[in-house]
Amino acid sequence: MVEKNINVLLLPTDPNDKRNVYLEVRAGTGGDEASLFVGDLYGIYKKYCEGQGWSWKVLEESAGSDGGFKAVTVEVSQRSGGEGVYSKMKWEVSCSYLDLFRRETVRLAYSSFFRTFSLSTLSPR
Repeated sequence: MVEKNINVLLLPTDPNDKRNVYLEVRAGTGGDEASLFVGDLYGIYKKYCEGQGWSWKVLEESAGSDGGFKAVTVEVSQRSGGEGVYSKMKWEVSCSYLDLFRRETVRLAYSSFFRTFSLSTLSPR
């Protein structure tokens, strides 16, 4: 464990680590279920950012028909002191899917795709 921590400390720092982040979460195929899941992800990211003491500003949103979002873009910024937002959020880039199964009277399966993208701002803080 100590060796792993030393190896991490020896890595060079990223010059963008002190920057703020634009975070986009977008629904792909999957209709209403995909937009509902994007809404859930929005809530998870917002709670995480608030727990870190970062501010959260919605820049653009496109609501889903049954709730959630087709797409939402936010700016996450550091309030004061501490680590930069980008240092913790730079790995939040993915294209993923979620399979939902209902085991009621009829067996239905839904596949929903979504994309998460994190990009640093042009200027630090």
